[in-house]
Amino acid sequence: MQRSINRLTSGATRIEDGEFDRRGGIVWHTQGSGKSLTMVFLIRKMRTLRSVRRFKVVVVTDRTDLQRQLSDTAALTGESVDVGRSVAKVKELLARPGPGLVFAMIQKYREASSEFAGEKDVTADTSAEKEAFGLLNESDAIVVLVDEAHRSHTSGLHANLLQALPNCARIGFTGTPIVMGAKKRTHEIFGEFIDTYTLRESQADGATVPILYEGRTTRGAVTEGRDLDALSANVV
Repeated sequence: MQRSINRLTSGATRIEDGEFDRRGGIVWHTQGSGKSLTMVFLIRKMRTLRSVRRFKVVVVTDRTDLQRQLSDTAALTGESVDVGRSVAKVKELLARPGPGLVFAMIQKYREASSEFAGEKDVTADTSAEKEAFGLLNESDAIVVLVDEAHRSHTSGLHANLLQALPNCARIGFTGTPIVMGAKKRTHEIFGEFIDTYTLRESQADGATVPILYEGRTTRGAVTEGRDLDALSANVV
């Protein structure tokens, strides 16, 4: 949490950098380590610091069950939680000036004409994702917290998010091992690691049970094996 605060308060904004916002990055904490609570503690800490208390916090998920879980946990922040359940509502909440705590699934970052009823995982770009979403808020006092950052954010929907909030800081949270190709892509989107809590550390703390694999082979024989071989050879 404190490392995220340090990055938010010391990193350059997109306007200062001239190209990218340097206030975000990736928080890689192994599964079951309490990433949702980390988000809550981060928000509560932000509200105590003059430099970042005015920030609007936007939490992005890609599944209804995750949004429900995180928004319920976010009630621990002690502030009102606004959930954008439609494209129009998301636009209204993002465009609203000043601080706030907003939840909006990545699927809502599309034009209302392309909104669909099923809120499932985003698996590929569609023509609907490529429609212009529009600029909603140019403030640099916005931080976007993305749950499960390793997935759903290589799509056109994430580009729509950036178009809507061009000067926001972004912090991606994930606990899923990232393969090399995806790791590079995730870094390109969110920046370098802010903090890591690895599987080995989790095992040492007793939070994760080690999984051990043992390979075994069985030797066997088949009666009248030649007949079986001949039968197999005749199968087209």
